Amino acid sequence: MSYGVVHTTNLSGCDCYSAINETTDIENGSLVVLGDLKDGERDIYLCDAPTAAQLAATPVHLVAHPAWKYEDHSVTCQNEDEFINKKGKPFRTYELKPFKRYRVSVDMLEGTPAKNHYIGLKAGSFKALVSEKAPAGSAFVAQIIALDSVGFDHAVGSGGKVSGDSGGVVVNKHQFAVIKIVKNG
Repeated sequence: MSYGVVHTTNLSGCDCYSAINETTDIENGSLVVLGDLKDGERDIYLCDAPTAAQLAATPVHLVAHPAWKYEDHSVTCQNEDEFINKKGKPFRTYELKPFKRYRVSVDMLEGTPAKNHYIGLKAGSFKALVSEKAPAGSAFVAQIIALDSVGFDHAVGSGGKVSGDSGGVVVNKHQFAVIKIVKNG
C-alpha cells in the first residue's frame, strides 16, 4: 500500500502542533482542522477533515509526521510511502502561512494536478481538491507551482536474470506537486 508523502523544507517559521484522530488512520500530506484539546492533554489537539461549515473560515493544518517506521530488516520499512499515522496516536501538523511552500505526493490531491492550477478543500476529505482557478469562498487556497519526480529506478535480483525471473528493474519514482500557500483562514 502506498501512502502520502510530504516534504516540509520550505515551511520554516510555521508553527507545529500535535494532533490526534481517534477513529481514522491519517496519511502524511493530509489537510486537517484542529479542534479542542484532547481530554487530559495540554498539547494534543483533536483533528478531523474539514466540514462544509468550516470550509469558508477555518484554517487547516498539514499533517507531516516523521516516518518513524524506518527499520533495517526490510527495504519496504525504509520507504516513506509505507508510513501512515495510526488512529489514536499523536502526530505532527504544520500551520500553513501565505507564501510558504511544501511538496506533496500527487496521490494526496483529488483531480489532475498541473502547474498553475489551484488547490482548495473538499468537505469531509483529508485530500486537497485541484481546480483550474482559485476556489471562491474557501479559507484555504494554494497554488501548484511545479510538478516533479523524486527517486530513481534500480535493479534487483541476480546478474543475468530478467524481470519475472527473480530480477529486473524496480521503478522507484514518485510524482510530487510543489504547493505555495496563497491564504489560510
